[in-house]
Amino acid sequence: MILTKEQQALLDGEKGETMAKVMKTLIMYGEAFSAERMVPVTSEYGHSVISFGIGVMEPVYDLYSKLLEENVVSKQKFSADPRPLDNKVPSSFLQNIVFKIMYSKQNRLEEQL
Repeated sequence: MILTKEQQALLDGEKGETMAKVMKTLIMYGEAFSAERMVPVTSEYGHSVISFGIGVMEPVYDLYSKLLEENVVSKQKFSADPRPLDNKVPSSFLQNIVFKIMYSKQNRLEEQL
């Protein structure tokens, strides 16, 4: 993939190891689709589809923590899908128990967002 000087510098670690890993991931993703180069992100908003705190997503929350610790964040404003639970929507006792287990990491995720 053809990189600009700025992109190559990020890949080489100019802004830290975590940003270099982000660049490497983006390059690998682009190469998987035979992209020749990166394109500018010009939209004002991004979007996160991970809005539910289920335990199997723990590696994603760990990644979010690492990115936040090193201030590797988007310059865009972003939105996220609605919370998976809404206290205004009726649910049974059994559903509440299942949801409590299923969404056990919801608080951690919402702190990161």
